Amino acid sequence: MSSDNVGILIILFFIVMGIATGGKIFGTGPELSTNTAHYNGGGYYDSDLYTNENGTPRSNADTALLIDDLSFQVSELTEDVQKYEENKHVSPHKNKASFYIAEPGTFREHAILNINLPPGEELLISGWKFRSTVTGSELRIGNATNIPIPGSKNEQPILVSDTSEIIVMQGRSPISTSFRINKCAGFLEERNNFTPVIDSYCPAVIDDAPPLSRSIDNTCLDYIESLPGCKVPDDRDFPENLTNACETFLETKVNYESCVANHKNDLDFFVNEWRIFANNSGIIWRDKRDNVQLLDNAGLIVDTYSF
Repeated sequence: MSSDNVGILIILFFIVMGIATGGKIFGTGPELSTNTAHYNGGGYYDSDLYTNENGTPRSNADTALLIDDLSFQVSELTEDVQKYEENKHVSPHKNKASFYIAEPGTFREHAILNINLPPGEELLISGWKFRSTVTGSELRIGNATNIPIPGSKNEQPILVSDTSEIIVMQGRSPISTSFRINKCAGFLEERNNFTPVIDSYCPAVIDDAPPLSRSIDNTCLDYIESLPGCKVPDDRDFPENLTNACETFLETKVNYESCVANHKNDLDFFVNEWRIFANNSGIIWRDKRDNVQLLDNAGLIVDTYSF
């Protein structure tokens, strides 16, 4: 608690005591000397400093109850001030986001942030950061590209809605950019090893195959139909009797870029998951006994995670 708040509590205490004693708690010197307590052999009993509202002396028991009541009031005031101090640092987004740290103390460590918003609400999270209260280390959420193109960087602020997951890595992106997941992103996983692994959402290859013809025969279509999603076929696995047109399709059209071109306008193309890379080097969090806060753009606490 700050010194200002301690001062407030002291002032409140004396105000309460002053009201309870009719202001006589603030008496000094000679005035107090006339308000002496009387001794009865078993303890002090009341002086006219401790009188009831009608002027009659309070008993020692009443005085003790008064002091207990005042102590309780001061305790409540202390709690109120503490709550006020805590609430000053709490983000208005507190109940909209939660997170945890996965694999702390390793080079695979990452933060997993879950957003849960009411329908129609959006939240800008670029600029939020995770900060250790133990070491002061920070991990910042930057921008991301909506449709990643390996080697290209066209990042924009991240605006989330509904239920979303943001995975924030401390290292560098294998494709040179932070990005939003889409249903073709499994092809990116095949080329690179992401942490955690990107799930395979890819459309079936047969959905994008050319129609049956003399050059795209049943043998070709049967082979295309057997291919797993999100996998670039290896020409070493091609059947010997494939036509040249079929091989050309397999070598040039079964890949991430073609998948995006064919499906970027699908209603289910985008997935509410982002992969963010902070471009930090080294290990950020302790492997145990660390306390990490998630701070919004105003520096207010959204959530806290301890491990």
